[in-house]
Amino acid sequence: MHPWLIEDPFRVGTYGIMAFIGFMVAYALFIQELKRKRDFLNGMKPTVIADVTLMLAVFFGILGSKLAFMLFEAPEFSVEMLMWNAGLTWYGGWFLGCGAVVLWFRMRRLNVAMMADLLAPMLAQGYAFGRVGCQLAGDGDFGVPCVPENIDSAICMTYPQGLVPSPCYAGGVEYLVCPTDAIDPFWFPVHPTPIYESITGFMLFGLLWFLRKRIHLNGVLFAIYCLIAGVLRFLVEFIRMPEMRPERFLGLRDAQLIAIAQVLFGAIIIAVVATRHRSAKARP
Repeated sequence: MHPWLIEDPFRVGTYGIMAFIGFMVAYALFIQELKRKRDFLNGMKPTVIADVTLMLAVFFGILGSKLAFMLFEAPEFSVEMLMWNAGLTWYGGWFLGCGAVVLWFRMRRLNVAMMADLLAPMLAQGYAFGRVGCQLAGDGDFGVPCVPENIDSAICMTYPQGLVPSPCYAGGVEYLVCPTDAIDPFWFPVHPTPIYESITGFMLFGLLWFLRKRIHLNGVLFAIYCLIAGVLRFLVEFIRMPEMRPERFLGLRDAQLIAIAQVLFGAIIIAVVATRHRSAKARP
């Protein structure tokens, strides 16, 4: 693994670099989409909207991710855990970041449903770039160890040099994280779930980008994003390492419960949009 792109004289993490690339790609594409919808921007410049949206998303997204980790996953609320390089919980950033952006859209009297549709592909690719960063950093988002009969499977790999190394077998004992003084540790190959998520994330981005000019009802594209992204996150949690994420209800983790809520939210949006569309067509 390569958690650090630069280590001296200061550290630059590969996760941060990939997140930055994701934000910059989203910024450029968002401006392009805003120009396509220029007539609905209430006279505001696309660059101004993109600048403020990006600032709010970055600040409140990181803040929400860290707060969710501290409140629901960290063993204790401490300064050390707060400053930890890892420890960013996606749904905290999703809710707080989206909430701040939506509030600003309403304050500027922009069509929230239309703006959500414009941002939907950017959310998918941003998540995908973030997972590429997780893979490079080896920050613990990897999956469970491969079963013994598939130990040499080409899809499995180890993370011995990551921020959170994959499990190891040393001195006849299986460790979740290998001790630093272990003699001749055997690293267990695990499922590289960040790779799975980055591939499906980029595929979802491609689908949404393809549909963006073909769906003309505001809110539907964002609903499709919620539906597919929620299903993907729900499924991948079954093969991800539990780390510090406890099971809450019916053996499901927080991320899976949030993913279910995300799917339901997408379904509700589609139902509401469809009902309004039928009512509008029925009017004389």
